[in-house]
Amino acid sequence: MPCASLPGLAVGGASCGAREDQKSMSDNTGKKPEKPGGLGSNEAGPQAAEAGPRSKRMAYTCWNDGAANFVEPGWEWFTCWRCGALVLTA
Repeated sequence: MPCASLPGLAVGGASCGAREDQKSMSDNTGKKPEKPGGLGSNEAGPQAAEAGPRSKRMAYTCWNDGAANFVEPGWEWFTCWRCGALVLTA
């Protein structure tokens, strides 16, 4: 039985008020964005024996499993190295 305090729920099997002109989330399933991105890495980059410039990669956390991913600064998406989830950075 739906909770009466939530305004969007219908009682008695009526429509839930969803608009039919909205795109569903499944419309873009399986498509990679056309913006720059790629596969995330579990390492920040190669460690040099001598002191040098710092790594330019940025660290993001995957929303699905919490794994740390190191990606290039210009990327707007990446796929998690551990679970393969698509993560948007912008």
